[in-house]
Amino acid sequence: MGGLTVLIVFLTLAELTAAIPQGHVRQILREGLLITGWVAMWRPLEALLYDWWPLVQERRLRRRLREAPMEVRHGAEPEGGEAPRK
Repeated sequence: MGGLTVLIVFLTLAELTAAIPQGHVRQILREGLLITGWVAMWRPLEALLYDWWPLVQERRLRRRLREAPMEVRHGAEPEGGEAPRK
C-alpha cells in the first residue's frame, strides 16, 4: 500500500471518530490516527525530497564519462619509448 493511501485511510478514520462521544478518548484517538497517518508518509516524502539526488549525480557522472574524449591505441608503444610494465 502506498504512503498516500495509508494517509488517506488514517485521515478518514480520524474523521470517523466524530461518531464517538465527546471526551479525552475521542481526542486522543483522533490525534493518534492523524499522527500515524503522517508518520506513514515519512519515508515516501523522504524519498521524494532527498533520495533522488544521488541518482541525478550518477546520471551526470555517466553523461560526463560518455561525452569524455577517448583515444584507443592498440600495439603502440607508450610515450617515451618505454616498454609496457607487467
